[in-house]
Amino acid sequence: MTVTVLWFAELADRMMERQTGVEIPQGATVMQMRDLLGGQFRQVADLLARCMVAVNGEYAELDRVLRPGDRVAFIPPVSGG
Repeated sequence: MTVTVLWFAELADRMMERQTGVEIPQGATVMQMRDLLGGQFRQVADLLARCMVAVNGEYAELDRVLRPGDRVAFIPPVSGG
C-alpha cells in the first residue's frame, strides 16, 4: 500500500524534498514503517528514532496501524532560544 511521508526540518534538508510516496506492507505499524524507512533512506536513519510521528495531522503512537493514503509526518527534535 502507498502512504505519503512528510519530512520536516533537518529530515527535509537531508532528503532534499518535503514529501515522499512510499510502499509499505498492508497492516504495517508506524514502527515497522520507521524501520523500513531507516533501511531505505540511510541519510535519515539516525534521526528517525528520535522523531515525533503524526498520522493525518494527529500525533500517533508507534503501534498505530497505517492505512492506504495516510500522510505520515516525521518531526525531528528541535532546539532554539
